[in-house]
Amino acid sequence: MTNTDLFPTGEQVRDVHAVVDTQRLRETIASYCREVVEVRARWIAEEVFGDYMLTNVVALGAAYQNGLLPSPPRPSRPRSS
Repeated sequence: MTNTDLFPTGEQVRDVHAVVDTQRLRETIASYCREVVEVRARWIAEEVFGDYMLTNVVALGAAYQNGLLPSPPRPSRPRSS
């Protein structure tokens, strides 16, 4: 799961001329993964909630919807009579 919207690091905030090679980042991530799901999590958070602070929640939801989170097997329920 990758958030395709750049989320600036502290260094990028301090150096306004910093350049980020997003294509290289995507290629590097893809080289380590069987599958890459991309989502514009920050954009979605700002559009839906009016704030970027929920970016990680949006990304987590997208990961869940794509079956990318490990989940333990659910215990079986006893049948009611």
